[in-house]
Amino acid sequence: MEKGHDFVGRWLSILNRHIKSYVSKELEPYNLGSGQFHYILMLYKNDGISQEEINKYIRKDKGTTARAIKRLENEGYIIRKVNPEDKRAYKIYLTQKALDVKPIIIDVLSRTTEILEHGLSDEEKSMAINILKKMAQNAGLYMKHDQ
Repeated sequence: MEKGHDFVGRWLSILNRHIKSYVSKELEPYNLGSGQFHYILMLYKNDGISQEEINKYIRKDKGTTARAIKRLENEGYIIRKVNPEDKRAYKIYLTQKALDVKPIIIDVLSRTTEILEHGLSDEEKSMAINILKKMAQNAGLYMKHDQ
């Protein structure tokens, strides 16, 4: 392949597609897709936060977040309750069904990491994480300045 076609974004895109495909296949029996489990993970750490707070953390547009939240609600993984401090907003809470699948989701993510890290030394794993973090920070800073 020509050097000009070997850019970082291409490989990140390929990784993203493979990860989404694998996670979707593994979570399909639970009616969870690769687009929803991030929201559940967020709520495992911060149950009862607002949809706006979820949106800021996940860094998706409001429409995408609203659709994911609605699907999770329809599947019985979350419930929305009116925020007592702001009657126009909702707080999002996990249901028992979401808590019951937590070990399964964690296992799928662990297996995903094992697949991605296969054949890498500890040093390479650490280096990959550090590089990806820096790239994510760079992209985030660029997006803040671009807005």
